[in-house]
Amino acid sequence: QYTQNLLYAVSRTGVTGVKGFSVDLEEYLQKIRKNTDGKIALGFGIQSAEQIHFLRGKTEVAVIGSHILKIFEREGVDAVRKFLRTIKK
Repeated sequence: QYTQNLLYAVSRTGVTGVKGFSVDLEEYLQKIRKNTDGKIALGFGIQSAEQIHFLRGKTEVAVIGSHILKIFEREGVDAVRKFLRTIKK
């Protein structure tokens, strides 16, 4: 279902793993939405439940890559599970 017509968008310029979204993220997502029929996956800088909640209704997928890897490297798989439970609420 998500493999067709999925557009990966970045939440800001710069490198992955750094906190925060671009200031004009909502406007950027609105432009993408107006120009595609596909689903939007947003990545880069996503690392908190607050960010996930902000994205609800704006994107279909939130990609949390670097942050999960950092948690795993520091604290292991149980910490990753705990983090994922916090964001699915």
